[in-house]
Amino acid sequence: MNNQDIISLLASMSNATKVHKPVEYRAYYDVSGKVLSYTCEDLPGNYIIITREQYAEAKPNVIVANGKIMNQNTSIVGVMTKKAGGRSCSKYDVNIIDETNDTVSLWSIKKYDYST
Repeated sequence: MNNQDIISLLASMSNATKVHKPVEYRAYYDVSGKVLSYTCEDLPGNYIIITREQYAEAKPNVIVANGKIMNQNTSIVGVMTKKAGGRSCSKYDVNIIDETNDTVSLWSIKKYDYST
């Protein structure tokens, strides 16, 4: 193989390379603005094009408004309260589920929504 053969081989290889189109990051959302999925695929439905950083974060607490991702100000607090018919927990630690003992405490989570 001489130099001319190598040059023609390299030229044919450069012509055969595919041109990749840039990746398009998308956030699909419903009519209320709730984000349904983050993907690079072309799916049916409403979507906006987002940045690579927004795609990597994939925040569940955002909405789409006016064609932009907007942070949703949500603040939900859960408090453990004693409740008849609640979950059986150890009388020493509510983090431990204990359904085998009769001397357990029954607890439930009460949620308070401080969303703005």
